[in-house]
Amino acid sequence: MASSTSGCLSRQIHSSEAKSRLPTLDLSKHRVAVRKQTERKNGLEYTERRLVILEDAEIPGEE
Repeated sequence: MASSTSGCLSRQIHSSEAKSRLPTLDLSKHRVAVRKQTERKNGLEYTERRLVILEDAEIPGEE
């Protein structure tokens, strides 16, 4: 599993981990997480978006 980056599909996690760590949107079936962060080096604020795909989720086009 890869480490996460803003705006990218990062890694697969269990639903219990997703619900406990990331605020999610109900309309996306708990797969999109959006949160505001502050960059430590320069103090600028940015918005981080993650797409959370559960390990047992079917992904179209993937075998």
